[in-house]
Amino acid sequence: MLVVPYSFMERTKDIIENLKAISKTDNVPMQSFAAEVQELLSTIKYLNKDTLNYVLNEIKDIIVDLSPIKAALFSIACGSIVEKGADPIIALDCLLRKVITILSLAEEFNKACYHAGVPNSSDPYSIIDSVRKKMPLEAEGYDALDKIYPAVVTILSKSKKAR
Repeated sequence: MLVVPYSFMERTKDIIENLKAISKTDNVPMQSFAAEVQELLSTIKYLNKDTLNYVLNEIKDIIVDLSPIKAALFSIACGSIVEKGADPIIALDCLLRKVITILSLAEEFNKACYHAGVPNSSDPYSIIDSVRKKMPLEAEGYDALDKIYPAVVTILSKSKKAR
């Protein structure tokens, strides 16, 4: 009996399916999600450009459903796939839509902190913590903002058309 080895592409497809499934739920711990993203990154180093394009096309929509901080982490995977040779245009629209969402959340959080009195406070961090408890999604958007930009820069730097 001939045993065919489990290929990198088969493993990559399995990881993509897992990522699609866990992106639809909020109850997956960040550590588990990060491990799955890391697993994806470990498989892409063996893929050619056409296969990288396939992978990026398969995963690009996942970012839209993710929480801000998971989207920021996931954007790193998208940027890495582009760095390895995938067409940056594939992920551009989804990534930019998520950036707009995160920017909006961050702006809401920033405004709430301002209106809560951060600029005039002797203890601004306690006010920020209080606002963070009242607006956890917006606070997460604020925290994710600087983490998602490297992927955007990667994509824009790799494609004149994207810029």
